[in-house]
Amino acid sequence: KLARIPEPPGLVGHDLTEALFSGHQDPDRSVFVEGEFVGYGVNAGYHAAVVTRDDKLMIEQSSRSARLYHLPSDRGETQDQAAERPDKVRELFRLLKTYQSLGR
Repeated sequence: KLARIPEPPGLVGHDLTEALFSGHQDPDRSVFVEGEFVGYGVNAGYHAAVVTRDDKLMIEQSSRSARLYHLPSDRGETQDQAAERPDKVRELFRLLKTYQSLGR
């Protein structure tokens, strides 16, 4: 919508335009992202992530590694807290798996 180009056929997702510009934040909304990650010309493999108001969990499939960031205190996502917060990793991983099981 923002780019003013037609949506590709089969696109699954929600338009976040209103949420981006209204100033309203839904504290219970989670955002899910998954797919091949290519950055700086390097294919880093399949990743999945769930982002909540406070936390972001990233899963890298090839290494089966998880990274957890507390967004209010670490906007640059430089301090992986997965080892210190295993309960939060499990909670967000279950949320991600539930999303994936719905075939989204």
